[in-house]
Amino acid sequence: MPTHAPIYDINASEQSNWLTHTGRMLFYDKQLSAANTVSCASCHKQEFGFADNAKFSTGVRGKKTPRNAPAILRSFGLFWDGRATSLEDLSTMPVLNHLEMGIEDFSEVLQKITNTTAYGEAFNKAGINTIDEQNIQKALASFMANMNSDNVRKIWTNVNHLTGKEQKGKEIFDQNCGSCHSGQHFDADWGFGGSSTEKNIGLDYNYPDKGIGDLNKDPTQDGIFRVPSLLNISYTAPYMHDGRFSTLEQVVEHYNSGIKNHKNFSWELQSGDAALRMNLSNYEKEALVAFLKSIKNPEIKSNGNYSNPFSS
Repeated sequence: MPTHAPIYDINASEQSNWLTHTGRMLFYDKQLSAANTVSCASCHKQEFGFADNAKFSTGVRGKKTPRNAPAILRSFGLFWDGRATSLEDLSTMPVLNHLEMGIEDFSEVLQKITNTTAYGEAFNKAGINTIDEQNIQKALASFMANMNSDNVRKIWTNVNHLTGKEQKGKEIFDQNCGSCHSGQHFDADWGFGGSSTEKNIGLDYNYPDKGIGDLNKDPTQDGIFRVPSLLNISYTAPYMHDGRFSTLEQVVEHYNSGIKNHKNFSWELQSGDAALRMNLSNYEKEALVAFLKSIKNPEIKSNGNYSNPFSS
């Protein structure tokens, strides 16, 4: 087990850095699953920007999840249907999901973590004397939030240094995509539940997975999913809630010519009574893809502060 914490934030207190490190340990620890076979990192893989490169993730005992695992790059409106409103909520929902990590009662996790000496030491150095669900959530949230803020800072440094083609793509993006993908995360940045935090983007005429409509049992919300972040999007394929698109070129073509006129599809994608068509030229589509690929922080894939602390 790891016994020392790396420097996450030179301006943070030692206790705060230890809390982040404890969350890192938990994120990679397979003890959080029923059969000790999967961890958070099994579906949120560092080499893919903390997303999953499979359409559907493999959970406990080989079970498949019903949706693609998105990158952990925001702090509200989490999961494709936005059901988690904070990183703390997000952190333990998969643990108790029968398809993901398969724990039936969180006391199972508490027993395993409490019996692991390194966790007692780590929580103690973080200023926490009691290992309970709330403090495990707090540690995991600290790790994810720290990773998120560090990642955002570095990406925006890159976005401010674009090539000519990328700059052309940014102009197209700002004109056609920016109303939904905005703010520092290139998503609906002003809070879950607002008018632009979840959308029906006309993927289907009839959605097998109805998204927020299923969650709220409301047909007027069928096909509506939260707006994902575009940070590190070149690393996080496949795309959409069901992983249907394997390339950014396919994503752009959907918005260019493939939007379907679903009864609930979002007004930003409407042109009168019909679905919007961007009608971009081949060069414009290439430029837009080039800009999307520039929204990245290559360090996220190898930064040791966010890697598996149990690896030798």
